[in-house]
Amino acid sequence: MNPLLPVEQVATRLYGTPDGDRAACERIRALIRSKALPARKVGKRWFVHVDNLDAFERGVDNPRGDAPPRRARRLIDSSRPPRS
Repeated sequence: MNPLLPVEQVATRLYGTPDGDRAACERIRALIRSKALPARKVGKRWFVHVDNLDAFERGVDNPRGDAPPRRARRLIDSSRPPRS
């Protein structure tokens, strides 16, 4: 398994949306821009390490030495679509 996931797969994992859902991908990019979700850019695409994503889901602040702010969980929860 590749340890780096593209934004589309991260969005699917966090939001349960189909691959390539533009709104969900933009929410992931916003988390990356705010440094809440550590990622790296390869070419023109962003990738998130699986360990960082696992830690983000658990609410851990410092998964791999990159220190995202504590508001990470609040950001992801506020950007989730409401459940029906």
